[in-house]
Amino acid sequence: MLVALAFVTSFSYAADQESWVSTTSGCMVSVSNAIAKNVEVSWTGACSDGYADGKGTLTWTNGNRYEGNVYVGVINGRGTFYWANGDWYEGEFKNGRRDGIGTQHFGCSDQYHGEFHHGVMDGVGVFNLNSGDRYEGSFHNGSMEGLGVRNFADGSRYEGEFKNNQQEGLGTLFLANHTRYEGEFKDNLPEGNALVTYANGGVYEGRYVDGHGDGFGILTKSNGERDVGTFKDHKGTLKLVSTLGPALYEPCQTYCATTSLSCSGTVYSAINPDDPSYQTRITDAATDCGREMNLCTTSCERHNPTVVELKGIVEVGEVDDIATVPSATNTTHDTQSVASKTSATKAAVSFVDEQTVATTELRARLERQRQQLQTLQQRVENLPRKTATSASTARDNCRPSAHHRN
Repeated sequence: MLVALAFVTSFSYAADQESWVSTTSGCMVSVSNAIAKNVEVSWTGACSDGYADGKGTLTWTNGNRYEGNVYVGVINGRGTFYWANGDWYEGEFKNGRRDGIGTQHFGCSDQYHGEFHHGVMDGVGVFNLNSGDRYEGSFHNGSMEGLGVRNFADGSRYEGEFKNNQQEGLGTLFLANHTRYEGEFKDNLPEGNALVTYANGGVYEGRYVDGHGDGFGILTKSNGERDVGTFKDHKGTLKLVSTLGPALYEPCQTYCATTSLSCSGTVYSAINPDDPSYQTRITDAATDCGREMNLCTTSCERHNPTVVELKGIVEVGEVDDIATVPSATNTTHDTQSVASKTSATKAAVSFVDEQTVATTELRARLERQRQQLQTLQQRVENLPRKTATSASTARDNCRPSAHHRN
């Protein structure tokens, strides 16, 4: 089973409409409507034609503070904004919003460094979480979106597409146990056609549903043996449900029941009721027929269990031919069983051809994506270094008790 690895965090300070207000020194500044109401602001820098202008500090009575450049009353250029909840941003501003390259600190824990646009994370960047998780890649409108790489604290890693902070689309998941999943994802879980490589060298090609192997697939073992059939995840382990096809389980059971009835009918008719040992012979015959019935049913359960009856004990290996289980007197049913098996075999051959094409196409898409990821990684590496913040300033602005997000 491939578990979903995810972190959820909110990391946008959306900019709203702005208003002009007069500072306590009489200089006009542009501030957001969200903090303009009933909040006074002071300015320590110079004024030019009645507007705050140049380097200085804006301080709001609600605890927010800005240190940096102001141009004709509007925050522009480089600066640092401190929120009352303990978060702060240092980097580039444009028209009063975070815009350009900067670093957003979320208290003393999470941190984002990268591109901003119109006040939100947008472009490429690196997001580090105090938990040890790390994301490098694309952001859009404040969310992880596009191509990226997520490294998890447990040693697992995901490379691929994201949508709205989730693993969504084509990607590769490297688990800490050295299992590698390549294929489609939805809501952080594997979904669709997949190529799974295990630590022991085995490879599975087939369907995944809601994070679990489920449906037709091909399992190639490390020794070169190959199983083609239907598979199902059970308690974290991929199990071979049937190499004959799930539709043969019920016919197999019916065949066993018919064989048992035929056995009993044949034996009963062959024993003379006037024979002194009649009762003993009938009992022995019933026991023998019952034993054959049990053997036949066990074979059905072992090689063709239904999903509901799968208990994690299915053996992977050669499957007994239905026609060779206890001899049948019902030739019509036996012929139907063999015909069903032939049909299932043809279906398996057809599936192998289809899966081979699907796997080839998947490998080609993954290779193109890896090249795109290399280009993206170069963009991330070329980001300007973070602005240095002194340890004392960091401690002063850390408010561990406040984890509120605007």
